[in-house]
Formats: sequence, C-alpha cells, structure tokens
Amino acid sequence: MRQEKIADIVKESIHYRDSEQYDLYAYCIMPNHVHLVFKHLMKNRESTYREAPLREKPDEKYPITKILKELKSYTAVKANKILQRSGKFWHNESYDRVIRNSDELQNTVAYP
Repeated sequence: MRQEKIADIVKESIHYRDSEQYDLYAYCIMPNHVHLVFKHLMKNRESTYREAPLREKPDEKYPITKILKELKSYTAVKANKILQRSGKFWHNESYDRVIRNSDELQNTVAYP
C-alpha cells in the first residue's frame, strides 16, 4: 500500500461500507497493513445470526469476519490488477478485538 493508487482503493472500500455495514470511527493505512476501528451495525448482525443452519461456513456466523473477508477480497483483486500480478495480497489472519468502553475506544484511536 505504499503506492497511492492502492492505498486509495483500500480507503474507498473502507468508506463504501461505512453506514451500511458499520459506523466507521477511525482507520490508518500503513505500508503493509491497515488499522480499522468501527462499530458493527446491529441491523446486519440480526440478519446474520438468525437461525443459522448447521452447515454454514464459519465466517457466516461472525459478521465482522465476513466484512473483513469481503473488504480484503475486493481490494486484493483491484491492487493485484494495478501491480500486474496475481495471488495473495493480504495475510489470512486478522487481529480483531472488542472495545468495551469509551476510554478504551479513545485510547485505541489515539494509539501512536
């Protein structure tokens, strides 16, 4: 994401989902990863959690996992096109954590 065009793709994808899948609080696009702070919107959570069949994929149970998977998939295709390459763009794992109160939210957003 050192290239401005690729960082712009990530930025636009983050903003595209704002107010639809989550309320965006903050983000920071780093050269090799992204920090993203948002509140998942309850309307999507209700539809995702409603009487899920036993055969569902693991990411379908957890709306945040699904959101990140979609974001990473879309941006990977666009970034690889610019880089004229194919294959993995993002690592498989993400580090997710729950922010439990306003003090923790402020500390997370202000993290250097």
